[in-house]
Amino acid sequence: MRIQTSRFGELEIESDKILFFPKPFLGLPDSQQYVLLEAGADSPFKWLQSCEEPDIALVVTDPEIFFADYEVKLRMEDISHLQVEEGEELKVMVVLVVPSDPRKIT
Repeated sequence: MRIQTSRFGELEIESDKILFFPKPFLGLPDSQQYVLLEAGADSPFKWLQSCEEPDIALVVTDPEIFFADYEVKLRMEDISHLQVEEGEELKVMVVLVVPSDPRKIT
């Protein structure tokens, strides 16, 4: 799949790398397909780039890098909503809010 992005230009993405979110993110109703892009070789951050909206790219990271005891408790309803097959591995990423003063990142 070929996608156009405002930050990374045109990208060729293998179909098995596309992440589908059955329920769009709050505030992003037109984006359900994303691809995870590296931010740099040694960076703990990644970009979650929308395949449908060229200007939508979210900074994400693995919360366990910063909080070793970070834990997500999923209800069966949540797992069902994610359309996860039994035995399928899940990966949790968190979206970061990057203010103009990066020291105030959340």
